[in-house]
Amino acid sequence: MLSIKLIMPPAIEPVTLDEAKTWLKLDTSDDDATVIRLIASARQMVEQYTRRALITQTWRLNLVKPPALPFIILPKAPVQQVVNGFTQSDATTQVPLDLSKLWLESGTEPPRLVLPSSLMMPVTGPLSLTLDIQFGYGDQPARIPEALKQAVLVFVAQAYEQRSAASVLPIDHIAGLIAPFIIRRI
Repeated sequence: MLSIKLIMPPAIEPVTLDEAKTWLKLDTSDDDATVIRLIASARQMVEQYTRRALITQTWRLNLVKPPALPFIILPKAPVQQVVNGFTQSDATTQVPLDLSKLWLESGTEPPRLVLPSSLMMPVTGPLSLTLDIQFGYGDQPARIPEALKQAVLVFVAQAYEQRSAASVLPIDHIAGLIAPFIIRRI
């Protein structure tokens, strides 16, 4: 069983407050705090539906028992790097992983991380595997595909217009923008 937890969120958002305010045609700073929250929510929504990280962020993956296959299908893309890893055979003993023995299989979506045979079944090896992985298009919004940034702006506008309504916004209005980027589950 694979669990995933965000351990280092993005340092910036894919669109700036000024870009969002221009998109919304806002001239005042009265709603800046609201727009900032909407940008973060829009990014999270786009990331959730596409299974992609827009800006660099680090996630901890914990695999409770060794995989039966020689790879792990990663839950997000794009992968930048594995920054840390360890195995654990009991409640107290953590053994650092030699990250040079892991490699990312290129050209696969969802991305696959190939593991050394020492981490495979049968369960004579470690009981759990923990990896800290950086995902995202990079630290700068310029590296994010324009359609995904556009989806964030469209969602911000929709949420801003309906901010007084207590409803969940449908994704229909951005489906065409994000469709080419959705990573299907296997």
